[in-house]
Order: sequence, then structure tokens, then C-alpha cells
Amino acid sequence: LPTSFSEPQRAHSFGAMRSKQRHDPVVVASVVAAALLFGAAGTELMKIQYTVFGVGLDGKLQAFERPWTILLAVCIGKALVGLPDLVALALGPPPACEGASWRHQEVIFLRKVRLACFPAMCSVASIALSIYGLLYVPSSIYQMLRGSGIVFTALLSVPLLGKR
Repeated sequence: LPTSFSEPQRAHSFGAMRSKQRHDPVVVASVVAAALLFGAAGTELMKIQYTVFGVGLDGKLQAFERPWTILLAVCIGKALVGLPDLVALALGPPPACEGASWRHQEVIFLRKVRLACFPAMCSVASIALSIYGLLYVPSSIYQMLRGSGIVFTALLSVPLLGKR
């Protein structure tokens, strides 16, 4: 693979093509509205789970304050995202794929898994703390704090990653 692109190659790269695309405003508005709706619905459903009461093993009415069950559902969902990759890797190379290039794909896949492990653990820890915190704060505060993660990510990317 070339390390740098000449001008004709750069003109046909995905970045150049993507910058020239025009997005339909209705589609963009629909995607933004859906993201806001489902994000708010997810938070409210988690908060509603904490207001549910049930009879415990001792026969007394107890509140469902178990954030770890929600975290377990999140972890299972994150694990299922990688399932198609694992199935494709287990099935072996497609008929048109050469053996050497397939081995290269396996190495790339394992390298991606190793690189993703630490960020994934940080994500699970973040979700665990935020779900536990949802027990004690209103859902509006929770949503504002989740949104502030973008700002802090941008601020920390400058000193930690050297971005401008």
C-alpha cells in the first residue's frame, strides 16, 4: 500500500468524495431527531427500571435498585456486536480469497481486538459508573453529563493526542 497519495489519487479518495456530497436536510433532521428520541427514551427507561418495586425473597416489597443487571445487558449487547466478525473468522476464507491474504486478515483482526480491549474496558467502567449514578440524580442531569463527554473528549485530545 502506498504511504502517500499523489494528487490524482487523492482526488479519488473517500475523503474527497465525501466532502462533495450533499446531504438531504430531511434525512439529516430525521437522523438527529431519532438520535435524540432514542437517547432520551433509553435514559428514561433505565430510570423507570429503578422505580419498579417487587417482592423480595423475604416477602417484603423492595425497590429494584440493581444497576449491575443493566450493565450486564449493555455488556452482552457490546459482545454481540463482535459476533459477526467471529463467525466470519471461524468459517474460514471465502472461496475467492488466497491463503496468505486470509492469514493476514486474521492477524489484522487479532491486532484490532488487542487494540480495542483497553478502550472497551474504559467504556464498560464509564457505563457502570453512569448507570450507578443514575440512581441518585435526575435523568436530565444524567443526559447533560453524558453530553459533556464530547466536550471533555475534545479538550483532552489536544494534550493527550497532540491534536489541534
